[in-house]
Amino acid sequence: MTQKEKIWIFGDSYGDPSCIKDPNSFSWVSELQKNYDVTNFCVRGTGANYTIANFNRQVDNSNLKDINLIFIIPSVYRLNFSFYKKVGDQVLTKYIVNGDTTPSKRDKINKKIKLYSKKYKDFVNNFFRYYLYPDYSKDTLLKIIGNISLYSPQFKSVLCYVVNNKPVVNINKLVNNDNFCFVDSMLSDISNSEPIGQVKLGEDDRNNHFNEHNNKVMFEQINKWINDRAPIDISKFNGHRHEDHLAS
Repeated sequence: MTQKEKIWIFGDSYGDPSCIKDPNSFSWVSELQKNYDVTNFCVRGTGANYTIANFNRQVDNSNLKDINLIFIIPSVYRLNFSFYKKVGDQVLTKYIVNGDTTPSKRDKINKKIKLYSKKYKDFVNNFFRYYLYPDYSKDTLLKIIGNISLYSPQFKSVLCYVVNNKPVVNINKLVNNDNFCFVDSMLSDISNSEPIGQVKLGEDDRNNHFNEHNNKVMFEQINKWINDRAPIDISKFNGHRHEDHLAS
């Protein structure tokens, strides 16, 4: 029996199996699980700093040479404050900062935001005001990509996506490693450009924020990258906002 290729996936709700809302509809996450030996570390609602910290813990004592890494970098503004009762509550950070206590139709989510806001709104706002300097997003993203790229020679392959923060430099040119591919397009742009558009917190019924077509494209592109090192073709996704682009 042929041994299945190994895959590690890190990220947020774009890769979390718990965000497969319709098991009868195609899901890139579940399809990978059927075809590969997948270990999925994605946690919905988490941010970039939490995800890279989790990644660093996992690589410390692991043999990486047979593992294909898929790393989805979530928002750098979802901060892992110690007062959050669950790590997925990081997604609520922007609502605490914005003072939006009713961003969802779900009372449970709104209630949680109100409770956090009552206790920690001043602290969070001061943190954003005095710590998040103008280039925080750019610098943090480059640090995380740099962290991943340092480990990339130890992996069989590395495929890196961003959700809603994008670097201004050519990452693939800087890394210059044949087994490393940075996809120069934001996953949030792809999902928000679908006919359903941007949805409110907790109200997305799509599998991992993609319609069936884009889930199929995601799986096919990853499959071709792992097996043939084929570049990611963003133009295959429907409704994307960027010009046709090959991530090579």
